[in-house]
Amino acid sequence: GSGGGGRGGKDYRRIRSGVDLPENNGGECGFSEYYYLTREGNEEGETTSQKMDQLFQSLGGKHDSHQRPLVLPVHFQRTISIPRYHSNVIASFAFDELCTTELGSSDYQAIANHFRIVMIRNVPILTLTHPDRARRFITLIDELYEAGCCLVISAVDVPDRLFVGKETTATATTTTTTATFDLESHN
Repeated sequence: GSGGGGRGGKDYRRIRSGVDLPENNGGECGFSEYYYLTREGNEEGETTSQKMDQLFQSLGGKHDSHQRPLVLPVHFQRTISIPRYHSNVIASFAFDELCTTELGSSDYQAIANHFRIVMIRNVPILTLTHPDRARRFITLIDELYEAGCCLVISAVDVPDRLFVGKETTATATTTTTTATFDLESHN
């Protein structure tokens, strides 16, 4: 993936995706329908988890949700098991399944190349306490971006506030936030 994407400090990809529209004034509005905050619920008491479940079903279209995990081949004769998916259209994962285990670029690439839509649920605030989680998340976003996948995500906060730490994470925040909104704007 690439970083900046803009001239003079303005990332034009974020404008195209609706994040930095002038009327947005830096608030939390303007995010695409594919980015959910985990603390949100609507008037009917529908939780983010319920919204994600409904979206998973609707984006799967006419494809049945499979009962048995899909086993995708990964480089070096390895495989990765995908428990929640619809055909080759959509797969749904918890953040912990993808970013707190021993997965890497090849695994993420196999997922990104197989599915058109990837859902990642419950993305936490990423800190320097667990730098491996942040690195894996950035690698995952990069692989999804490179494959042109649509990303559906639920997180505890907006992308600009997902990374907390010293200056070393500032570049990662900008890169991942940009890639996240690039993914959303592919649709």
